[in-house]
Amino acid sequence: IIALDPDIPPARQRLQLTAEGTGLQWRVDGKPLARGREAGWMPWPGRHRIELVDARGVVRDEVLVEVRGAGVKQRR
Repeated sequence: IIALDPDIPPARQRLQLTAEGTGLQWRVDGKPLARGREAGWMPWPGRHRIELVDARGVVRDEVLVEVRGAGVKQRR
């Protein structure tokens, strides 16, 4: 479970993903996120599947995450 904090700017809540290997691709909910050994994902509320895919399109690892948060804090 990932909890978003409305007091922290969204850009500072990016989740950093890293892996070893070549020809890697990251996907979130089946959609491409990034290519390479590292990726940054801006989480949003809901349940998500993060996948690490090799150059042949085979899923090498995956994790299910639930993101909880209060949304964007209104400025006064």
